Amino acid sequence: MSYLFTAYSIIWIALFIYIFSIFSRQKKLFKEIENLKQIIKEKKSGAA
Repeated sequence: MSYLFTAYSIIWIALFIYIFSIFSRQKKLFKEIENLKQIIKEKKSGAA
């Protein structure tokens, strides 16, 4: 029975690590999108 608990614990820990990594990557992507939007806005205002 302790093997079952250990296996479930490892699976849940791995799942939380995976979800955390997805959220951190998503946060980085949103920052990159905002930076690109700012660059586009600056180029449009400079070209006009």
